[in-house]
Amino acid sequence: MNFISVRFLSNPKFCYFFLLLSSFLGLLNSVLLIKEGSLHNYYLERQAGYTLTCIILLIVFHKKIILVLNKVHIWAIKPFDLYPKKCVLLAFLIVVGTFQSKVFLGFWFAGIAGWDYSNYKLKQRPAPDNFQKLSVPKFLQEAVIEQNAQFLHYPGHLPGSAVFLHYSNGQVLPTNGEILGVIFPDYLLRPGFSKNKEMQSSLLTMIKHNLIERQKGKRFLLPLSIAYPPHTPHMNISYKNYPDAKSLKGVSWWSILVELKGGSIPKVVSGEMLYSIGEII
Repeated sequence: MNFISVRFLSNPKFCYFFLLLSSFLGLLNSVLLIKEGSLHNYYLERQAGYTLTCIILLIVFHKKIILVLNKVHIWAIKPFDLYPKKCVLLAFLIVVGTFQSKVFLGFWFAGIAGWDYSNYKLKQRPAPDNFQKLSVPKFLQEAVIEQNAQFLHYPGHLPGSAVFLHYSNGQVLPTNGEILGVIFPDYLLRPGFSKNKEMQSSLLTMIKHNLIERQKGKRFLLPLSIAYPPHTPHMNISYKNYPDAKSLKGVSWWSILVELKGGSIPKVVSGEMLYSIGEII
């Protein structure tokens, strides 16, 4: 069995077309995201350039690449240490395949090619002289991680986003984009979203399902201890003490403005609900 699987995994033609296909999928992923109006074109264009270069090199140097892969095949089918060789080949195909195609497997993420901080800008800004605080729902303050204020050393205003779960008992508790299970949920929450009742219902069902999984300590059918999040910037939230996911009635997305005053507790001074699904109690 080990010999058959090693022979298949190390087959030069299989490996070559696997590399070509995974590179094509990576290119297609970048192009479709750019076409959809992605806000992150500056790295998607680099990613597309990389995968396109890989495809061209694979085609131009087809014969030489096959020769190299054939040497790997000859090494792999030698009748000793077949199990370790199978593990090496599987690991190689998973690493290279996910890196090229950007397929998310749940426990392994390839990273975002072309991402850097060249366009990074500090969001904090000075408070305007004529700024007036608005009356905002008390639950918005739950989105603020107060201990993080120690890293912000001068006064001003910091804009940001917040997501909340609304339960049938009237509780409103914070969550974030991770609960949707996708990397950039902003692509789903675009103009016209609020009028698409079918999509809203599907999203609420998906969020309830993911909430049940998180309360069981799972993500993507895997334990949270080894499951990789869909996007690392999302803070890890424990949902163990949250109400039963079946009592979830709605979800709301907000744009908030936080006031910073030296070492004092940051306060939400402005908030606007951008989107909502289900019943907002």
